[in-house]
Order: sequence, then structure tokens, then C-alpha cells
Amino acid sequence: MDEKNLYLESLKHRNYDMYKYFKRGLDMIATLKEKTYEAYIVGGVVRDFVLNVDFNDIDIATSATPAAIKDIFSSCNIDDYYESLGTIVIKEAGFRYEITTFRTEEYVKFKIKDVHYSKKLVEDIIRRDYTINALALTPNLTVVDLVEGQKDLENGIVRIIGSGKRRFKDDPTRILRGLHLVAKFGFDIESNTEKGMRKSKQYLKELSDQKMITLLYKILNEKFGLKALKAIDDNNLFKFLPNYSYWVRLLIKSYKKLGTIEKITLLYRIMGQIPDNTGHTHEELVEIKKLLELSQHLSVNKVNAMMIFKIKVEDLLAADRISKAYNYKYHSQKRKIKSIHKHLPIHHEKELDFSNRELISIVGSDDPKISMIRSELLSMVINGEVPNKNLLLRNEVMKLMSKSTLNKQAIITKAPDTDKKIFNPIFANKREKEDKYFDDAKEEEKLYQKVYDDYSETLENNFDAWDQVPVDIDYYEQLGGLSSNNKLVDISDEELEMIKDEYKEDFMQLYKIYVKGVKNYYELSEREQKIKSEEIKQQVKEFLLRNNTKYRVLNERGLV
Repeated sequence: MDEKNLYLESLKHRNYDMYKYFKRGLDMIATLKEKTYEAYIVGGVVRDFVLNVDFNDIDIATSATPAAIKDIFSSCNIDDYYESLGTIVIKEAGFRYEITTFRTEEYVKFKIKDVHYSKKLVEDIIRRDYTINALALTPNLTVVDLVEGQKDLENGIVRIIGSGKRRFKDDPTRILRGLHLVAKFGFDIESNTEKGMRKSKQYLKELSDQKMITLLYKILNEKFGLKALKAIDDNNLFKFLPNYSYWVRLLIKSYKKLGTIEKITLLYRIMGQIPDNTGHTHEELVEIKKLLELSQHLSVNKVNAMMIFKIKVEDLLAADRISKAYNYKYHSQKRKIKSIHKHLPIHHEKELDFSNRELISIVGSDDPKISMIRSELLSMVINGEVPNKNLLLRNEVMKLMSKSTLNKQAIITKAPDTDKKIFNPIFANKREKEDKYFDDAKEEEKLYQKVYDDYSETLENNFDAWDQVPVDIDYYEQLGGLSSNNKLVDISDEELEMIKDEYKEDFMQLYKIYVKGVKNYYELSEREQKIKSEEIKQQVKEFLLRNNTKYRVLNERGLV
């Protein structure tokens, strides 16, 4: 049996559906040839045929016009959306075949401006990007090679067809597609091709984040992704894309420690956001958002038992790895996460030795305090304050019931050891002066001065850890930092707007204080300032929510 049929037999045994897909493609080009047209299977599938590996898509090139293609395959399910580019798509049994007329292309501003049909295979071949992607296959499995692509496959070389500088200028995505070939097969970039990439790197900044991320994500999913990233770094290909360049440098150091989702989340951590239309699936996007928020949180907060109880350990460890990759000064909490998780009294709420039925029998089925009391019981058990024993938990419920002053209209929080009302969501019609940060600019300057008076500058100070910024909690008592379980209910829109306005003012004032506490903040680059700024914003938000109970309603309603 010759090598061609060996490939078919091998494909048939390892993936029968792909075998049928491939055989149907051969039938299609045979049909076109019977109608007197030239026709070949082309592109990546032929490359994979030569390498004897699985393929993804089947592309067919032919001398037939789109109109002729539609006529010949009129009985098939035809999609002619791309007919203006010379492509007709045929869909059969879940498979997709792109049949394109031989063509040449003209580019203007990185996009195809004009397509000209051709009768010659050679003209269609030389418009393609890399030699190993420019092979053609006949119905009898003969490989047509006009650009020495088979030789480059044998030698493991990625070589551009024609002038690299011109081809990369026409379409900068070709640079990333070449790097994807490196990542997929572990090949080396041919020297002139590499030189062309270096000379054309400025054109990459014309690509959208959506396009960049889609192509980079493919690279991350391949076996030799690290080799491709090193090629990017060695040639400084992302010189004009500072966020991506910084990401590549960080990723090279941590590549083997991070999963694919973690690697792309690290990029979004650097960017400060997840761009729109990234091409991720819904499931991927949910995972990325979760890890992004967790890693930001871990960068400024220590893990605790309740956090580890509520969040999957795998997610916390992944977020911890991202935080470490993002900032080498970050102290990994891996051991602490594992240790706390191992010694948790319970790992699931259903393990609490006090059922909802028991709680309802004591409190009442329609009492709004049920969820609050159950949460309090969980907190006590998780934090080791009360053993997970039914009788002891019942006693705690009775204590909580006797202390509770909740009613369905509002919760009035009292300061410790006083009868002073701090906030009533129904009757509070004006803001008390003590809630404000500063009455005037002089007071603001006085507050800033105290920050510096309280801080003795030494070599040991490290303000990269935001929980070490010198904020005197007692001095800032005006923040409303009371320890309370205050929960706001029945708040009017007017009251809510008032709280929002107060939050915005407090947020900006505290943000300024934190910025002033960062060494040489204004000497940082614009990108570094942006990264620091995002960290500060997260810390300020958490500080305000932790120390001013009335702001928590904004967080619960997704308003901050």
C-alpha cells in the first residue's frame, strides 16, 4: 500500500468522521474536473495530509466561477454570503466545504480591496501566506507543490511566499498566523521571514484587540505556544503594543505554571478590562471574569476561612497564580489556601448541623431574618467560633433572636454603647455633616499632611501592598467605620441617589489619599500608572464597603 492510501487508512481508523469529510472533499474536486474545471483541495488540510495529522477544515480552489459552482452543486445546501470574494460554502452532514475560484487580491489599508478571478492555479497559490500552506491536492492524492512547501515541511521551516515586508504590510495578521504555525508544529521561522516580521511590526497596532486576542488565544492553545511567545519577545514584535509586550514578557516566565484561561486572564489583568467581542465562548468568558475579579481581590486582600468556604479552591489557586505572574512581589497565598481548606469544619452548607426546617420552626417561615441568621451560623462555624453541633447551634439561634431588633420597614444601626441613630433609610432626609470627608480645601490639605506625618520613610516601606498604605483608621472615623450587620431595606430612589452621591465623593477623596501614598507615582509610565490606579480603585472600593455599612446596599444592587 502506497503512502497516500496509508494516510487514508490511518485517518479512517483514528477518526472515521474526518475520513468521510476528506473523502467527500475528494469527490467534490473530482466532480468539478468532470465538468472540465481545474480543482484541488488546498491549504492547511494538504499540509496536514503530508504530515499525517488531523485537520480542521477543507478548502477547495477551482477555475470554476461562483455561478458555475452553484450550478454544479445546486442540489446541496449552499451559502453564497461570500460570493463577492469568490467563495461558495457547501454544508453537508455537519461538515463545511469552502470552494473558491482561483484569484488574485489587492489590499488597501490592510483589507482586501479587489478580487480578480484567474484560470491559473499558480496565481492562486502565490497569493497565499506561507509555503507550507500553499500545497494543492488532486483527486488521486497527488500533491502539487509550486513553492517548495514540502521541503519546508521536511525541514520544519515557516517561510513567507514572496516579500515578507510587503505581504505583512498588506495583512499584518499574517505575522500572527506564522507564529501560530510555530506554536502548532514547533517549526522555526526562516531568517528572511523573521526579518520581514521585524520590519513590519508597526502594522500590528492597526489590528483590533478582538483580532489580536483571537489569534493569540489560538497560539496559547497549541503545544509549542511558549516557543512562539519567545519569538515575539526575541524580535520585539509587540514594540508598538505595550500591554501585549508586557504580557508576553510576564507570560514567558510563568508559562508552564498557568493554564490557557489563566494566561489570557493575565492579559486582561494588564489591560485593566476585558475588551468587547473577544471571541470567547460564554463558558470561557464566565471563567475569565471570575478569575480576573479574584486575582484583583487577592492582590490587595488576604484569604480567610469564609472566602475559602464560598469559593472553589481551584479558582483561588488559579487566581493566586495569576496574581504572582502579574506582580513578582506578590506573596503567594497557595499554602494558606490549602491549609485553611484542609482544616475547615465543613466544606458545604448542607453539612451545617442545623437544618432550615429547624430554623423555620423557631423563627417562622416568613421571617426575613432566616437567611441572615443562617449566614451568621455558617460564619460562626467556619471561623471556629462555635462547634458544628446541633444543640450548640440552637443556643446560638436563640441568642441571635433575643438580640435582634430587625423589622420589615427598616434597620436602625446604633453605635456601640450609645443610643445615637447612625442611619434610618426611611426617615433620613438630609446628610449629616459628620459623613463628609472635607469641608474645604484646607481641611483636605490637613488630612494629607497627617498621612505624611504618620509615615516615617525607610528602605523597608513597600507600598505595592495596598493594605500597608498608612491610613489611620481612628483618624478617619468620619468614614462611618462601624462594626455592624446593618442591612438597608425599603430605600426610596431619592435616598439611593443621595447615598450614591456620598459614595462618589468619599471614593474620590480617599482615592487621592491612596495615590499620594504611592512612592514616585507620577514618575511611573502611563501604563504603570493605569495598572496602579486600577489596584487603588479596587482597594478604595473594598475599604469603603467594609467600613461604611450604608454603602453596601450600592454593592448589593450592582451600583458600584
